[in-house]
Amino acid sequence: MIRQTPCPRTHLRTFIYSILEDRDSNLWIGSVGGLSILNLNTGAITEYLTSVFGDADGEQGMSVHMVDNAGDVWISCARHIHRYQRTTRTFVEVEWPGGVAARNVTE
Repeated sequence: MIRQTPCPRTHLRTFIYSILEDRDSNLWIGSVGGLSILNLNTGAITEYLTSVFGDADGEQGMSVHMVDNAGDVWISCARHIHRYQRTTRTFVEVEWPGGVAARNVTE
């Protein structure tokens, strides 16, 4: 059975694009307006708005794509791809030929 449980203090009330569990028991939830990380052991939720990832108007959604062999999580929004580096706990924008500048977002 699937139940809808609203989270009034989060943007999880919006449309969810993707859900991914990492090796540290975190549930990564990409949705309209941002990214939420739910720790399944503690219940703590950490949130990042899309504006943190370079979406100035904040209306684009975030998608969570994969966990690589190093345990890093790959995410994207409308115009950017980021890798969450598990060891440093930072988001790094992936540079593409043509000049997308690298940005780091620290947790």
